[in-house]
Amino acid sequence: MSKSKVPTATNTISNIKNADKENVSSSSLFDQQYSLITVINDAHDEGIWSVIWTKATNRIITGSLDDKLKIWNSDHYTLASTLTGHSLGIVSLTTSQQGLEFASSSLDNQFRIWDLKLAIPSIIHVINAGSAEAWKIAFSPDGKYIASSSHSGNINIWNAVTGTKKTTIVTKGTFGMSITYSPNGMLIAMGTENGIVFVYDAVFGTLRCTFKNHKKPVRAVVFSPNSNMLASASDDNTINLYELSGSRQSCVCTLKGHTSWVLCLSFSSDGIHLASGSSDKTIKIWDVEKKFVSILFQITQIKYGE
Repeated sequence: MSKSKVPTATNTISNIKNADKENVSSSSLFDQQYSLITVINDAHDEGIWSVIWTKATNRIITGSLDDKLKIWNSDHYTLASTLTGHSLGIVSLTTSQQGLEFASSSLDNQFRIWDLKLAIPSIIHVINAGSAEAWKIAFSPDGKYIASSSHSGNINIWNAVTGTKKTTIVTKGTFGMSITYSPNGMLIAMGTENGIVFVYDAVFGTLRCTFKNHKKPVRAVVFSPNSNMLASASDDNTINLYELSGSRQSCVCTLKGHTSWVLCLSFSSDGIHLASGSSDKTIKIWDVEKKFVSILFQITQIKYGE
């Protein structure tokens, strides 16, 4: 970890010049420079595929292709512990809403549920999901269940308390590359390799809606805080927004601006803004409060001070 070399590091924020000026919101909040707090060099021996920040326990957890999980102290960004047990790389992490448990899924066809209440997390369950049956994983808001996407396209629901499979939702889709619960716990969304997004009733397992607006794999799906909107990100360089409230669910907007795969998404806590990260090396912040959606700002470069 290196702190001394980066105290003046800043992210260069650039406004989008080619967006519709009538739809672009301006605020001095987005004209400032943001300080880079720290850099952890060589945090893992291989690429880091997943990172989460827990709530109650306030820890940063990283999962890597080096088969290891690492727990970081979020106050001083120091390594608190290293967890082993997976025999192949970790591809997905999820934490309970309370932040007292987290789960990790691996290329070894296992996913593990960990207890975070102790200084050194302990294993609660080791679940042998089966070949490619637990790719991306997501805790339900009440912490009772974990949903996993699979290579077959089905969604597996696991009991987080007993470690047993509760049910399998047969989707007849392709490889599930992303999965998430709605904040109200009523819906599960999954993005697939062929670009289709499925939304299922989380209680009964019935199909609520299917969206076929993407042309390539869907890398991320995320619900708005009020569960009324869903966003999906794809290798086709676009983000789609879907309205889920009311009697008719539909794609209401396609956000264009990234020049490469869109890999991750996150709504702000008030649901007004949406952040997207892409392999084009930019982070874009979108205004989704109104149907007139526009880019607020993007982070295009990181400069490191001496």
